[in-house]
Amino acid sequence: MVCCGKIICGGCFREHERQSESSGSLTCPFSRAEVSSAKECIKILEKRVAANDSENMYQLGRKYLNGDHELDLKKDEFKAFKLFHRAAELGSAQAYFNLGFTYDKGVGVSKDGTKARQYHELAAIKRCAISRLSLGAFEVAAGNADRAIKHCLIAAEFGVVEAVDFIQIFLISGHATKDQYAQALRLYQAYLDEVKSDQRGKAAAHSDRSI
Repeated sequence: MVCCGKIICGGCFREHERQSESSGSLTCPFSRAEVSSAKECIKILEKRVAANDSENMYQLGRKYLNGDHELDLKKDEFKAFKLFHRAAELGSAQAYFNLGFTYDKGVGVSKDGTKARQYHELAAIKRCAISRLSLGAFEVAAGNADRAIKHCLIAAEFGVVEAVDFIQIFLISGHATKDQYAQALRLYQAYLDEVKSDQRGKAAAHSDRSI
């Protein structure tokens, strides 16, 4: 997150961070103002939430879902759920996914498989690829391997590597064909080729070093 509350990709942020390091100061890539301190980030998020910014509403919900020691933010699953619900109403695909997760796992709400599936379907409609894995899991539980594979192929096309792993498991168990596994690999590789850039490569390398 930057000073104005906007979200940028890891590759872009890492490149801006690199440029800032060489100049000796870290600034917002949009406004060029000095980046806010950690505690001020909450005030920024709350201001954006008040303005009905669904993305920042979702981001604040994530922080409440797990708690954030750096921001002195205590874990509050119920507050996270309310923020996810508001963000979803405003069109956030990630918020729909997190609502599906909370109902699936019973985090801050009563566990409800039907609602979990409904929210994952809404997330998938809004192109949240990771929700396809959850929908695939529901299909596996219902004994519908073919439908599960279709969800995984869509997820692989949008860069979810776990979808390729799942189809490999289906292949080993005899529920998928070699052609389907090969198709998943091709779709995932095509995604990687499409989004490949030096900035993203540097961001990935930086993330690996930070683990």
